[in-house]
Amino acid sequence: ARPAAAQGEEVYIITETTVADTGSMEATAIYNEANAGEPQIVLEPTPPGWESKVLPQIQDGEVRWSGSGYIPYFDQFRTVRSGLAAPLEEYLAASDLPWGQEQAELYFTPRIYEGLLLDGVQYYLPMKVNVHMAGWRQDYLEAAGYETMPATWDEVDEMLPRIREAMAAEEVIPFSIARDLWRSIGTGASTFMAEPLDEQGVFKIESPEWLDMIGLFKKWIDAGDARFDTQDIAVDAWQRGKYAMSLGSHSWVRLGRQVWGPELVRGGVPPQANAEAPKRTWAHIDSACVFNLAPHAQEATDWALSIYGPEGAPAETWWNGTLQFSGSPVYQTFIDSLVTPNTEIAEIGEVLALLPDSHINTVAQANGFNTCQLLMPEFLDRYFSGELSAEEAMAELRTAINDELADQQA
Repeated sequence: ARPAAAQGEEVYIITETTVADTGSMEATAIYNEANAGEPQIVLEPTPPGWESKVLPQIQDGEVRWSGSGYIPYFDQFRTVRSGLAAPLEEYLAASDLPWGQEQAELYFTPRIYEGLLLDGVQYYLPMKVNVHMAGWRQDYLEAAGYETMPATWDEVDEMLPRIREAMAAEEVIPFSIARDLWRSIGTGASTFMAEPLDEQGVFKIESPEWLDMIGLFKKWIDAGDARFDTQDIAVDAWQRGKYAMSLGSHSWVRLGRQVWGPELVRGGVPPQANAEAPKRTWAHIDSACVFNLAPHAQEATDWALSIYGPEGAPAETWWNGTLQFSGSPVYQTFIDSLVTPNTEIAEIGEVLALLPDSHINTVAQANGFNTCQLLMPEFLDRYFSGELSAEEAMAELRTAINDELADQQA
């Protein structure tokens, strides 16, 4: 183990600017003040191409930064396999914070802890869980004769053409399907299947449930009831009032409310494929890590345990901040104190309650998911345009995914 940092020494950690602004910078200031006689944490903006900067430092044994305060879910498999992220067991066991040794029982559902592991080893501490929901224009639903979002996709199938007809003068498209697979497609698949990804993280693209879902999407696209858009185009149209609904994180709801307010923009549980089955949604976890050969790995671990933890002023500051941006607490304590009493974000509490029955992406699945993201949109385009049947498109996609994964192993 590396020697502990001396009093007054600075411990450098990188994090994204948006994460710092959301609350981790303020939480770190509180943490440093409470530990004035201890090494001070200095947050620095994550530099472009940071992996290519840190890896040579690890190879040379001269690492500047002790960790990262933000590794998005999609990068977590690669961050471990490239040798950037260090196993945390040693540092969790040595921490003075008792929840460092309580990881398996700590989170509000065991699926959070399970999602952090790769080959049974914990490399990450969760800094937020992204739980997905439906977000819609309440006034557009009411114009079509609906009081709220229907509970099933069969009912949504009946509703979308009614919205299109009711809002024709405003040229509203009823449904947005994002090309980012974790948004509409991942969330939709989670309502059709308890586990929409296989162990590698590849969507179950040849299953009857998947084919039913994309068949529904194609039907809507053909009728003018949906579009398959990039997120920037979709958000722009949403904020201009040109979409009625979509699926994704709470940021979709928040971005709509920035323009139209909470009375017109609502959020809640996604429609489900089967009204009799437990309600489900999609979730993935963004996390913090400690770097291999970090100069101050223990201090970085203790910092992450504190500001992303289950109690204390630094943690309360962080979780308050992230709820205003995107993401939710992973601890029942802060769900009870920050989410449940806040009627302005009641939809977050509704979807968090689905997680014990829902799919939460694991670190082990991130690489397969990324491969799907790389390849799938092209094949969905070919299916939605009518060039290929669903079965043909998914068979060709499966071959392309298999080839890509094989190349990665070569």
